[in-house]
Amino acid sequence: MDFLPMGYQLPAAPSKYLRLNDGKTKFRILSPAIYGCEFWVTLEDGTRKPRRFRTASEAVNSPELNLEEGLKDFWVMVVWEYETHSIKVLELTQKSIQKQILEVLNNEDWGRDLSQYDLTITKTGAALTTRYSVLPSNKLPITPEMKQQLENTFVNLEALYDGLDPFSKEDAAKITSKKLEEPTEAPRASEEPLPSEDSAPTENEVNGVPF
Repeated sequence: MDFLPMGYQLPAAPSKYLRLNDGKTKFRILSPAIYGCEFWVTLEDGTRKPRRFRTASEAVNSPELNLEEGLKDFWVMVVWEYETHSIKVLELTQKSIQKQILEVLNNEDWGRDLSQYDLTITKTGAALTTRYSVLPSNKLPITPEMKQQLENTFVNLEALYDGLDPFSKEDAAKITSKKLEEPTEAPRASEEPLPSEDSAPTENEVNGVPF
């Protein structure tokens, strides 16, 4: 008697990250994005890890930067994946996807609040012929199920800047502890005049965040 059939494998644990597979991927964005620049490094054991920075200048000044691989602009956000009915983290580095989402954001029919409608990304082709299209749909408030799972799921996207797990409360505590240990400078009198009302941020500057 065979206890298990030949070739049986344990099922893989569900990923907490949303991957864009071939075909259509439908999701609802549930958080503002964190964004910046990233590059990948190869560790001594051969594994590959991303290094993420808030600004391009920070990334360029990193001694780990390999100019041959270059930098990518990234957006990371919390999303609801319809296929699995679960909260996940989605990272977007593809310029074509980012441009299409910006077009949707600036379309008055849809608006800048991406939590109020769904997005479907369709992936076709492979390697150098890979293409992505973005389609908005279902302009409706988030469902009670989405809201409940979001409230019950701990996600700290800022942890990604430190190479830590955004789903880990322990890693979040490490970040807090690190910030408390950092020395603080005493406030210094500024030689520059205080900003006037004319120097307030413009609407374009305020809306510089992807969403």
